[in-house]
Amino acid sequence: MKNKIIVLVIMILMMCGCENNTVSSDDDFEIDIYTDSQTCVEYLKYTAGYKGGLSVRYNTDGTIKLNKECMEGK
Repeated sequence: MKNKIIVLVIMILMMCGCENNTVSSDDDFEIDIYTDSQTCVEYLKYTAGYKGGLSVRYNTDGTIKLNKECMEGK
């Protein structure tokens, strides 16, 4: 059940075109977008209480999502 919720939240975030360091929070969970400064890869960080996870963000074509602002600085 939790995996379905996580997948649904990821899909919603991908459709809304969220920018870097966007935070969505509720009483039970928090979602952050983390960008690795060395590789410019974007990660979705999910925390709920003492639990959490980190997942790579993907583009609609299935490739790894790179942060455009980070790529311009390199």
